[in-house]
Amino acid sequence: MRIKFFPLFFLISLVSTIPLSAQSNNLIDNLLSQKEAAFGDTVLLVLTAGRIIPEGSGTDTAMKVLAEKFGKLSGKKADNHITAAEMSFIIMKTFNLKGGIMYMLFPGPRYAYRELVYRKDLSGRGGPYRKVSGDEVLRTLRQVMDSERIK
Repeated sequence: MRIKFFPLFFLISLVSTIPLSAQSNNLIDNLLSQKEAAFGDTVLLVLTAGRIIPEGSGTDTAMKVLAEKFGKLSGKKADNHITAAEMSFIIMKTFNLKGGIMYMLFPGPRYAYRELVYRKDLSGRGGPYRKVSGDEVLRTLRQVMDSERIK
């Protein structure tokens, strides 16, 4: 009985995880195809990576949580593009990263951007208010997670 139960349990656990990874892969593929990353897709990816929202959540959930936790960016719509400063601020707040003195005094997108550039997690080329690509969102998120050893 015990030997027959294990393969069934393994099969059920494998099948139940497929939709989660498929949705995550769709989000990553969607972001990679965007020349100018969508605000909502970026928020969804970062908040999911930071385990603030569960994997499988939608953009609407991510935007709602963003408005509750990070009031400074609540006026943006999900289909707008995201700037390097906004992305930096969301990443800094999501992973509770400590910034320099200016970020501690004035926690906001501009100084979050400067902090990630200083840490070499983000390219400083183009300034804080430039539009970022989906590829850059993924690279920056990976760099921050690697440097903070976030799993």
